[in-house]
Amino acid sequence: MITGYTTSLREAHEFAGESQTLTDSLLGWTVGLMGAALFAAPTLLAGLGVSIETTGARILVLLPWVLGVLFGVAGRLLALEMRESNNQYIAEKLHALDFLLVADLDAVTMKGNFQASLNDEGELGARMARTKRLQLWTRIFYYATHFALASGASAIFLAAVYGTRLHLTM
Repeated sequence: MITGYTTSLREAHEFAGESQTLTDSLLGWTVGLMGAALFAAPTLLAGLGVSIETTGARILVLLPWVLGVLFGVAGRLLALEMRESNNQYIAEKLHALDFLLVADLDAVTMKGNFQASLNDEGELGARMARTKRLQLWTRIFYYATHFALASGASAIFLAAVYGTRLHLTM
């Protein structure tokens, strides 16, 4: 029973690692795209005859991209911390479970220790709580980054379409 659980835990951890790598990659590409948009937006809008020379217009059009880059970088840093915390949690849990396989324990003690590992009692619980907190903040920054990407694209679109009506013409 313990061997089956540890095998499943290792497989699930490998899958989670792949998912975390994909999330980190997506954040990296999103940050790069928004960074490029920061530099390209003024030229694009100028080509359409829209100027963002006024401070208010510049802030409205470029702020979502700036915030998105900041959210994305923070999200990547949090994701790295979360991955490290999760790796330590899994390593500690597997170590405790593997110890049960080689320890000379009576059935009651082994069952109690196995149940304690399953329930993440003691240090495992504290490590899991830290990992979950980091996971929550990573998700918040992940979605904030994508929201900023959509907001930035919308701001550019609106400036291009309504720039003349808002007297942002060159």
